[in-house]
Amino acid sequence: MGFCENCGAQISENSAFCDNCGAKVGEQGPVAVAAGQADQGTPPGQPVTASFPVQQKNPVIALVLSLLISGVGQMYNGHWKKGVLLLIVYIVLWIVFWPLAVIVWIFGMYDAYTMARKINTGENVPDIFS
Repeated sequence: MGFCENCGAQISENSAFCDNCGAKVGEQGPVAVAAGQADQGTPPGQPVTASFPVQQKNPVIALVLSLLISGVGQMYNGHWKKGVLLLIVYIVLWIVFWPLAVIVWIFGMYDAYTMARKINTGENVPDIFS
């Protein structure tokens, strides 16, 4: 197991593309983590010491993007599947019963902000729909 050079998500040795962000895996294959972690794997939410720089995400930008259009903050953070699903659910709920759409909208803002902060601290935050 290794990590994507673009988003830091865990990817298997034989992957040509990252399942999380879709980036092409480099010629060397996935980037290996620091000694001792490659064999054990890293549980979700635990800090990962990787041999690549973590791409910083601005939590305020993620929050504002989700404020404008629900789900876009998740897409900014690299969680495309979650963002698209959140946007679809938001649109459907807005048509059917708008008070629930407001709850989804608020959750999306909170989630985008907290995920961006976790990404910046180096925590492993994979897209839950990957």
